[in-house]
Amino acid sequence: MANDNVVEVGDIAEEIFFIKKGVVEVLATDNHTVIAYLTEGSYFGEIGVLLTGVRSVTIKSKTL
Repeated sequence: MANDNVVEVGDIAEEIFFIKKGVVEVLATDNHTVIAYLTEGSYFGEIGVLLTGVRSVTIKSKTL
């Protein structure tokens, strides 16, 4: 749903996400500052899965 957190900073990272449709916000660790918007064809979650094991940012859905 729109405005739901997909992942939150500090969560255990076990998957990578690929955006097929819609827009998400990448939020800084303060959970308020928008770092970027990702759209169709983008992906996220690779840093946690491949490097750290935990989520380094919060991702919030904006549209479906």
